[in-house]
Amino acid sequence: LAACGDREATQPASTASGAGDTPDRAELVEQLASTLQACSYDGRPELLDPATLTGDAPADCRSMVEQVMGFTGLPQNFVVTEGPVANAAAVILFDEQKIPQRVIAFNRNFLGEVRAATNDNPWAPVSIMAHEIGHHLSGHTITGTGSQPPIELEADKFSGFVLQRMGASLADARSAMTSLGADHVTATHPARSDRLAAIGDGWMEACSQAGRADCQGGTGTGTPPPQ
Repeated sequence: LAACGDREATQPASTASGAGDTPDRAELVEQLASTLQACSYDGRPELLDPATLTGDAPADCRSMVEQVMGFTGLPQNFVVTEGPVANAAAVILFDEQKIPQRVIAFNRNFLGEVRAATNDNPWAPVSIMAHEIGHHLSGHTITGTGSQPPIELEADKFSGFVLQRMGASLADARSAMTSLGADHVTATHPARSDRLAAIGDGWMEACSQAGRADCQGGTGTGTPPPQ
């Protein structure tokens, strides 16, 4: 699966047995899955090989995803795996029974870099996992378009929204993006200033919905997640 690359290069060849044949449901699902593109956190193009995404996720990473999902009211039914991705990515992959699975793949070294860049802010890696979850919940991983600035801002807004619900301050919710976001706009990702604004919009929306009177102060209300 090509991540955030040229869509034309990822269009599938027909799997029908011959000209004029109509593919069955399983073939249609496989054709669809072959067009789906993953979105890395910074928009870096990469080729995802399902065979390499088999590393067991550390307990803290699984816990991050479970905690985020706990504040959405939805079950945690993502596959969380470690692998040689550039940083973190949301993607649809087949399991051994050819059933599409929603996968969140991450690079362990990248999460270490995040902690170092943010002075071990415990909310920083959670915000990245929340961003990738936002891609899945918003349907971005089934459109076949890969990363684009508008959908990245949607995932950023979700990250800010859910981190506020979890108790993070506005500064904590923005910590990873402040340290790692690119200043310039690319074909796949907005500039850091726009992404920080989207995170802030999500955070403020959640704060207002909670009926807090001190939203403008940007303070958090909860205990940082365990690391």
